[in-house]
Amino acid sequence: MSSTERYLNQNYIKLISVVLFIFIMSLVSMFSYGVGADDDGYLYHWDNILSLDKYILLGEMPYEIGLKWFYVFMFSFFKIFTNDISVFKFFNTFIALSVLAYAYFKITAKYYFILLLYTVIYLFVDVYIDQYRSGLASAFGLLAIVLFSEGKTKLSLLWLLLGCIIHNSLIWLLIIYST
Repeated sequence: MSSTERYLNQNYIKLISVVLFIFIMSLVSMFSYGVGADDDGYLYHWDNILSLDKYILLGEMPYEIGLKWFYVFMFSFFKIFTNDISVFKFFNTFIALSVLAYAYFKITAKYYFILLLYTVIYLFVDVYIDQYRSGLASAFGLLAIVLFSEGKTKLSLLWLLLGCIIHNSLIWLLIIYST
């Protein structure tokens, strides 16, 4: 086996390990309903939102007091396929951790798995199980910083604005564009 093939096999094994890790952590998030303080609030909003197809048929806009409009639409979209908020939790966690893993890989291919493990284990219960919006928004914020450091300002700003739509706590990151 050549050194190139060995390198590709090692990277393939790392990728499979990361995807498996993210999948398992997403399953933990999915089946850990009721662990976090915010779970009841999200469930309340989930129960009060109709599926998007019903809003389209009724000609109304989805709305729920106290929930960011981005999540109102995400909840409404997911309710087309399932009425189980656990499926949404799985998807939300899987996307957030995948974006986080990608951003860490862009920072350093050598240590990204260690960074991912540290971040996820340290913050997992508080962010990815309990605070769905801030977990996804923070992953988008980190990706925006990485893209900005690579000189991809417009793409970085797009990810940051998407993160700000999800959770307004990212607004302070706009300061990086003033430099």
